[in-house]
Amino acid sequence: MGLRNEAVCPLCQDEETSIHFIAKWSATMLLRRSILGDYTLSLDTLNGIHWTVLLRFAKASKRFLRPRSLLGLHIEPKLRPQRWCALCTCPEGKVR
Repeated sequence: MGLRNEAVCPLCQDEETSIHFIAKWSATMLLRRSILGDYTLSLDTLNGIHWTVLLRFAKASKRFLRPRSLLGLHIEPKLRPQRWCALCTCPEGKVR
């Protein structure tokens, strides 16, 4: 998944706008109902929803997450800090 120049939704091929994503996209219909209160929303309804609730919906949809590898992060499981040396990054299990 990367940045695109097209304004077409990759799943339903409709024009991808913020209104499409927040109020009408069928892929998030159940999530929209649980967080925003209905399966589809009108512009008037959207105007009355606080931005923090819209942000919670966007985060819960995971629509804008990128794979960890694209962010430059390691996919390996996290090691507990006590397993790494204090002054280097070798996994010897010694704490200095």
